Amino acid sequence: MPRFVIIAPLTPLAVGDGFTLREWPLHLTVAPTFVITNGLPAVVSAVAPILIPQPGLRVCVGPEEAFGHARNVPVSTITATRELSELHVALVTALLAVGAHFDDPDIIGDAYRPHITLKGAAALRPGAGVTLLQAAVVDMAPEGERRVRTVVWTTGLT
Repeated sequence: MPRFVIIAPLTPLAVGDGFTLREWPLHLTVAPTFVITNGLPAVVSAVAPILIPQPGLRVCVGPEEAFGHARNVPVSTITATRELSELHVALVTALLAVGAHFDDPDIIGDAYRPHITLKGAAALRPGAGVTLLQAAVVDMAPEGERRVRTVVWTTGLT
């Protein structure tokens, strides 16, 4: 079953861009990893009406924390805003309506904690503002290859 995630990258991505888990570009996850029987067409039909008219998001970087089941994933937290929370809820609701099943349902909705996972030497200064101008759907295992991620759809945030 296809597995996807919806992100807002800090730098623009193009359909077809691929990267390994270690090479993930810095991004804010707006809808966490999910599986869906009907694949990409169902995802795009659900999220395009929400994301295409979405204005760019201005977010503020909070303190660094450790996320993940083992608390070993370094992240910069993002100060939750009403706009960001509403976007997350709208995406999750739309995806659930077309049959998505989230890998970690305990981190969606009210439990959503926006963050940017830090990779390598990348760091974000707490208090810094970041403007997110794109959303992307990423295939987490294109053609069954679990070590690669591929961008399969993007839209600018107006």
